[in-house]
Amino acid sequence: MKKLSFFLIIFSILVNPVKSEIPDYETRDLNKNIIEHRWKVVRTNFIGIKGYSIELYTLSKNGYILKCQVAYFQDRLETYCMEP
Repeated sequence: MKKLSFFLIIFSILVNPVKSEIPDYETRDLNKNIIEHRWKVVRTNFIGIKGYSIELYTLSKNGYILKCQVAYFQDRLETYCMEP
């Protein structure tokens, strides 16, 4: 009986591998992450720094977290997303 339990546990581990890969995301496009990759916005924060502002987004999907920052300059904006 112990051998059968051991083999069942090993078999279930081999058949159902744990998915440790973070879901797809774009490093330079917050909108694609929300619309196409279906990440959900959890929180937003604003930070003011000399000459520009930064908006920080915390996104989540399937238990994973993604941090995105949008920097607003006078003539452009820049977006960068990464997993913490």
